[in-house]
Amino acid sequence: MFDSAIRDNDIPEEMMRALQSDAFLFGSLKTHAQLLEADSLLTKDGRVKSYRELDDEFRKLNVEYNQNYLEAEYQFAVNSSQMAAKWAELDEDGRYNLQYRTASDDRVRPEHAELEGITLPKDDAFWLEYYPPNGWNCRCTVVEVRKSKFPESDPEEALEKGEAATTQIGKDGKNRAAIFRFNPGKEEKLFPPAHPYNKLKGVKTIIDNLDVGRMIQSLQEWSSLKKYDNGGEIRKHSLVDPKDSDYKVLRKSADWFAKSGEKVDLLPRYDATLKNPEYAKLYADLKDTKYWGKCPDMRINGLYYEYEGHQGSGDYSKMLRRGVKQSDNIILQYTGQSDSYLKKLIKFRINEGQEINEVWIDNNGELTQFFKNPTPK
Repeated sequence: MFDSAIRDNDIPEEMMRALQSDAFLFGSLKTHAQLLEADSLLTKDGRVKSYRELDDEFRKLNVEYNQNYLEAEYQFAVNSSQMAAKWAELDEDGRYNLQYRTASDDRVRPEHAELEGITLPKDDAFWLEYYPPNGWNCRCTVVEVRKSKFPESDPEEALEKGEAATTQIGKDGKNRAAIFRFNPGKEEKLFPPAHPYNKLKGVKTIIDNLDVGRMIQSLQEWSSLKKYDNGGEIRKHSLVDPKDSDYKVLRKSADWFAKSGEKVDLLPRYDATLKNPEYAKLYADLKDTKYWGKCPDMRINGLYYEYEGHQGSGDYSKMLRRGVKQSDNIILQYTGQSDSYLKKLIKFRINEGQEINEVWIDNNGELTQFFKNPTPK
């Protein structure tokens, strides 16, 4: 369930995967911790407890782990994912510093209130350990502020305040709040790496046997990358690799359509398509068409589109020739060539019997419909 705490944030794909992995791992370790504690309740003074004793203690244990702990852990996951997303969006040009902000109400812990207004560069050591959230139910955040507007805080004084804010000595003499000294965005971790769950007996075996990648893929074949108030949305199939050379331009084009209220799916490529049951499932509506076996780049409101970018010197002729093999709806990256030249190419290919329904031009993320067939097949 901790995975659901991440989904509503606009997080870069690689960071999203890392946070999801950490969510699954934490959930597994939490279950392991509960089972270990349950096992320890079975006996007392060398005797097996009665059913009534066990039933009562197991009920209390369930409430402790799945109500009391769970609420705080889930809220921490929500806050942590939001702060990780914010870290990924921070400006890199050096004009801004980070400033610590609390919720500024009567619920703010006094030790967190001491952190209010601390202003330091993003690469300062303070943010490695005291970037929020700094505890269960912590509502603190950070904002970017211009260096010219806010003076920098004293780094050593800031570290002292951060240490005080994450110090809570328990009855055993250990600092229970020290686990929160981590940065969820920089470390790509949803939960504190030093959480006690990570130190329990048998944890290594769980980690070694936990196939997080498969769990994520089976749970979330599609991930929502962006939603707009007008109903537009971008979804990405789990097999689409953000490291592909054309991913950035595809993502940018998809965003343009989604902003216009369209529903866009970024689609994967398959090898040996006609022998692949996953291909048959995803592209079922292409069966019995000339495009069966092809892998167009995106699906917009149920229609397939192929994106053709520059390969070497940009030429609409080569791009159009490649595009019509994948779909009758084609998006061409702008080459600077004349409109009349492209019109001639489209007319020539239609006269040759090739199917062209729509042609769009992508000029650095701004799309224009260049051609629409009045009598599509």
